This record gives sequence, structure tokens and C-alpha cells, in this order.
Amino acid sequence: MRIFRSYYKDVEAIVCQTPKLRAAFLPQYGGKLTSLISLYNGRELLAQAESGQYKKPIYAGSYTDAECSGFDDMLPTIDPYVSTEYPWSGIEYPDHGEVYALNWQYEVLGDSLHMWVYSVRFSYRLDKWITEKEGGIIIAYQLTNLTEFEFNYIYAAHCMLAAQEDAVLELPFADGTKITTVFSNSGDFGTYGSKSEWKKSNFPRFGKETPKDSFKFFFDIPAPQGRCVYRYKDGMQLVFGFDHEALPYFALWVNTGKFKNMNNVALEPCSGTFDRPDIARLYEKYSVLLANSSNEWYVSFDLQQKNDRMG
Repeated sequence: MRIFRSYYKDVEAIVCQTPKLRAAFLPQYGGKLTSLISLYNGRELLAQAESGQYKKPIYAGSYTDAECSGFDDMLPTIDPYVSTEYPWSGIEYPDHGEVYALNWQYEVLGDSLHMWVYSVRFSYRLDKWITEKEGGIIIAYQLTNLTEFEFNYIYAAHCMLAAQEDAVLELPFADGTKITTVFSNSGDFGTYGSKSEWKKSNFPRFGKETPKDSFKFFFDIPAPQGRCVYRYKDGMQLVFGFDHEALPYFALWVNTGKFKNMNNVALEPCSGTFDRPDIARLYEKYSVLLANSSNEWYVSFDLQQKNDRMG
């Protein structure tokens, strides 16, 4: 894997390039994977904001006022709230977490990229290592508790794919799997907490006739495997992998132009449900970082051509 300096829009980037993929990371802005380009055909695979200038995030600010694109790490929450748990009582968990808005340190270790960051309001460290596997990219994470106290958190991979007309999404869930709505602009999936069933036919075509909408829901059962496939109509497919034991819960956010006039499919494997650690605990679908310990997980990206057996 080649690793070199470059630019994304008007900011510096570190590029990791394999025979299949060109991945641009922004260590100074959350360690974000901001661009992922197929070297088969030059297609940008991640959703991109329209502005020619990078909209820099502000710590504890509004996530949607910043760039809001690509793949961000969300930790230790998605929705903001004030903790009531000792010793964090009275401390606010910021909107979409802390780490996406912080300046990460980084180093190049041979053919791998290592980035890390420390919490501002809590006492943890998050590391990630980017390496190549068979032309794809693996991002391995380690979250370390630097205190004598347990820490309730949610990690969510906020992976916004650029939606393509007539592409097909394959998820590790069968038709009929129960889902719970977070929001549904059109009301097709009800309101917050509404129950319904996943059907592949629910997934939009993203054509010119597709109504503008935005909806998000969680699957009610843990992911049976950590593999999602986005199949493009030209035969290429993006395989998104994740550690389904460490990130057992899965949310899908689909936006057909309603939010910021973007078209995106956001895959969100996560360690806890419903976007807040306290609510996740109520549903007993939560994650805890034990005192002076570490949790680990990974996500991965791979590309396959129509007749490619790799992956």
C-alpha cells in the first residue's frame, strides 16, 4: 500500500492507495475517511458535500453544519445528552460525539497508517490502523479506558456511500426482520420508535422519479454476519465488512435528496442502539468500556468486478 501526502479540496490529506482503492484521510479533522475512489473506473464511492471548500467541524458544534459526508467515526454518542452517571454526571456528550471534530495524531509505519486521539471531556484514547488486504483496506480500532471507572459509550461507523441509480444493497438481514424507526421524513416508516419489517423492496432506486425522503432505522436483532454489498449496475460491487461481534447492532440511513440535496446510503454498524448510550442501556443493547481496559473492532472495504472472486 502506498501512503503519501495530498489534498482533499483545500485541506491536507494522507492518501492510502492499493491496487483497487484510493482512500484519503484527514487526520486533522477527525481522522475522517473523506474520499474512497475505485481505481477500476475512477468512481467516488463515498457521499461528497457540494462545497469546493472543506467545512471544518467545530468541537461540540453541530455535525450537520460541518462537512457531513464520507466516513466519520462517531464516539462516544451520536445524539447529544447530559450524563447522569458517576463520575461523568453533568458532562455533556456532544452532538455526534467528540472524535470526528478533533485533531488526530498520526504516523506512517512502513505500509500502514496509524492515527490516534484523546478525549477532551472523558478519559479514553482511540487508535486506528489502516492496512491493505488483497487490494482492499482494513481499519482496525482500539478504544482504551484511562481511568478506574467504567465508561458507557456508543461507537458507530458513519459510512455515507454515494448512492447510484439502480444500485442494489445487500444487507446481512432477511426480509421480514423487525426494524425500529429513528426518523422517517415521509412517514413511511412511522415515527420514532415505530415497528415495521425490513424488505429489500423498501430500498429506493435513486432514479429521477424517486421522491425526496430521508429515513433511518435500526434492525432489532444483532447482525448475523459483518458483510454488506453495494452492487452497481455496471457489475462492480463494494463490499463493506465489519466486526459483527464487537459492533452487533446495525442502522441504515437512506437519503434521497431530502437532506442537503444529497443522495446517500449510510451503513452504520455500532456497539449500541438508538444513538445514545443511556437509551441503549435501557434497551439492554449497549457497550461498556471497563476500567483500565481496551475494546477492539474493525471495518473494511473491498471492491469486486463482475467476474472477480476476491473478497
